[in-house]
Amino acid sequence: MNGIEIKKRRRSLSLTQTDLAKLLGVTLGTIFNYENGSKIPDSKIILLQKILNSKEQASESAKEETTSDSQNNIKASLIEESKSTYSKRESEETKLAITTFEDMLVEVDALISQLKSIASRTVADMAELHKAYKLRDEITKDIRDYKNK
Repeated sequence: MNGIEIKKRRRSLSLTQTDLAKLLGVTLGTIFNYENGSKIPDSKIILLQKILNSKEQASESAKEETTSDSQNNIKASLIEESKSTYSKRESEETKLAITTFEDMLVEVDALISQLKSIASRTVADMAELHKAYKLRDEITKDIRDYKNK
């Protein structure tokens, strides 16, 4: 599942990035990164597919029922289902996520150092440096969020 598919499925199901982040147990920035091509951990891919596929099936049955209450009930049941699935492996996944984010942070810091060392920077170099700083901020926030769980 790539970022384009995630965005397409999410939109077709009328989910916001915030909704999907809550269902998946990640930050809004993480969903943004997933949709823009960042690598998705295997543990999250499985849960993401389950959420999007379950929601898709639920959405089709919800088309038959037009009340907003039924749609809210479907959303609530999906949130509860994803919470229980997530909590089963939460501690292992949290440790793995923190380690993965810390590894990513080392790579991003190396990229920032490399970009900063370029003597005559072009506009493209400056844009890449800006992206790297933003990514570093997102990764740092994700690490902090996972440690606070």
